[in-house]
Amino acid sequence: MSLTTFGKRELPLNVSVFPKGSARWHLDWFGPVSFPDRGGLNTSPSIRVQLSRIDEAHESLHPQPRRLIKHVHVTVRTMMILGLGDIWSNGFLVCRNQRERVTFENVPISPKTVRLVKTGTSLSPGNFLLPADEHPWHMQHTHSYCAEVTMADGRHLVIPCPVLLRFYFGSSSALLAKLFRPDLKRTDLGMGWSKSPDGRAVFLRLGAAMPGPSAEDIARILLNKPAWAAANLVRQSCLEASVRNETAYFRSTFPFEGSTTLEVQGVWVSREGHANRTFVVHEIHSCTAPFPFQTLRYRLLATGSRTSQREAPRKSALQSHATTPTTSEQVLRTSQGPRAPELHERDASLNLSPATAFIQARRKFKDLEHKTVYAWKETPLVPPTFRKAKTKEANDAFTLADQGSAARVRGLTLAESRTVSYFHPPPPFLSPYLQELKQLTHLNTQVVTIDAVDGWTVPMPPRKLGAKKILRACVISVECRHLFATVIIPDCSPTSALVYADLIVRDDDELQQLLERVPADLRKQLLLGAQTVAVGSGMSSSSSGPDQAASSPVLTATLNRHFL
Repeated sequence: MSLTTFGKRELPLNVSVFPKGSARWHLDWFGPVSFPDRGGLNTSPSIRVQLSRIDEAHESLHPQPRRLIKHVHVTVRTMMILGLGDIWSNGFLVCRNQRERVTFENVPISPKTVRLVKTGTSLSPGNFLLPADEHPWHMQHTHSYCAEVTMADGRHLVIPCPVLLRFYFGSSSALLAKLFRPDLKRTDLGMGWSKSPDGRAVFLRLGAAMPGPSAEDIARILLNKPAWAAANLVRQSCLEASVRNETAYFRSTFPFEGSTTLEVQGVWVSREGHANRTFVVHEIHSCTAPFPFQTLRYRLLATGSRTSQREAPRKSALQSHATTPTTSEQVLRTSQGPRAPELHERDASLNLSPATAFIQARRKFKDLEHKTVYAWKETPLVPPTFRKAKTKEANDAFTLADQGSAARVRGLTLAESRTVSYFHPPPPFLSPYLQELKQLTHLNTQVVTIDAVDGWTVPMPPRKLGAKKILRACVISVECRHLFATVIIPDCSPTSALVYADLIVRDDDELQQLLERVPADLRKQLLLGAQTVAVGSGMSSSSSGPDQAASSPVLTATLNRHFL
């Protein structure tokens, strides 16, 4: 069963338009894109999904005679949780694709080896790309598109375009929706981006409503021409079909060129009478193609923050919309316990604030396992609290569409669970300091960076403190009225904290400059024998160092001297 994280709860998602009852349904194929219900769902296009009821007397993994087929429409955003070959019952996912899993090495991806073809393509008289008797699931959508890859040994991979889209751009429902916008622009995905002089580090400002888990995909789209072409082809192919008044089966392709290793799942079919010459991919599990960066630092677009960036420049520019999963948890809590959230096919309410939920990532990019990705995101040390919802106000109706109706259906964004939230426990070296900071209720205390390692720290520049390297540090901003400070807590022994009074870090360059200072400031601190010190303000004051030690409790005392 597929579990979705709402706050601290894991609940199964229910797709309300899928068939009800105890029968099991096989997800056969993806159909065309359209707007089937302009009255109820006008903010997002839908894709037709073909389901076939499983005859329990037959093996569900193989073609079955006399299948009962049903077509339903779901928003294109829902593709994030739908996989070919998955089994559904009563609107719930009950079994993932169980077909053969194969690894193909040295798969060549180039314009010469990859072509986009319709699934009903005839190779020669009486021979089709996908033989109907071996692969019947596509037969009602023979005009849908696949990417056919010719490998060096003469075998072929056939990958449906929705499968490519889900794997390479399916990090969030918001990103999938953007790619179908007819007026898609690069700034819809990223408001700005820059590279370090050596091209290894990238800083990215995500576009409106783009969640952090999509940062890697968006960085590749914006920095890599083949990736932008693949992303842009989605909306372009839909527009072309609309102009020609044809059924809109969208096209997409690989977002890179070069050799890769693919771990995929699907079925072998024959090719012009030769058995097992074509592998039809129903799910991609991993890809080794490189991303165009070594380090990615991204910032979420500041929306709904308590401080506008147009205010005094001394105010923090790190304000960003921080999703509060507890909102969703509150909505789903009733006197009968948590209920499974239902996804409805209609526009979201204009009167209900949107929510975000996380699903377990099914995609795996080997290249990212050895690269650093982290975000600028203000995360409260003390999560916001909400009143317990009354039973009569509880609402389990959600939609992945945008706001545009008065119905009591809450908008929902789905994102991969690689992003770590403040609900994860902090590393041991941080715990004593965080306990102190939580007592400072008169101060606004925020963790300003977050990454997928532990959700609390960022990597340090390669510098040594004595014989040991400091690998990571926690960066915390503290504000009260017109005063502010930055606290750096490095992962080192003995544990220490540095308080940079009157200093607020506004961007990634300033953060890197500050982190460069940390080892030298720590050495001065150790000479004083203090656990926490206040450091002179000013980024340009590279010669400034610890000017006073703090008494116990050290961190709170140091901050109180500055703010009170």
